[in-house]
Amino acid sequence: MSHCRDTAKYLLETDRGLSGGGLQDEIQDCMEAKGYRYGADSPPIIMEASTSAMDTAETEYNVLESTWHNEHLALQRLDYLRRTNVPGAFVRPHHTEDGTWYRVLIGSRETLNGAKDLQYRLWQEHNLRYTYIVKRN
Repeated sequence: MSHCRDTAKYLLETDRGLSGGGLQDEIQDCMEAKGYRYGADSPPIIMEASTSAMDTAETEYNVLESTWHNEHLALQRLDYLRRTNVPGAFVRPHHTEDGTWYRVLIGSRETLNGAKDLQYRLWQEHNLRYTYIVKRN
């Protein structure tokens, strides 16, 4: 949600707000455009991965770019990332009690440091600032 808050603040500061309302209306429009059901169930909580003694070569780390409640919107985001030359992007469904969420993930690394390096490169080369590292065993 922080990316929508930042975008909404910028739009309002530059008199380019789309909703005609205040900050909360702009944030709501942004979240709904990303496929979230604003005010309803929130997406699964994403925790940044941390190293542990259990990390092995079979561990897979990915950079999470976004999470969508609608597969079509996730595939649109994937298409955008590919058109802007972001390497290794893919969509993986994530099933929860609240339904299926579609994660747009980038890369696959065996170590947390490798994933952090990828995350930094995505920020530097593609301006993808709001990403998380997720771990899959």
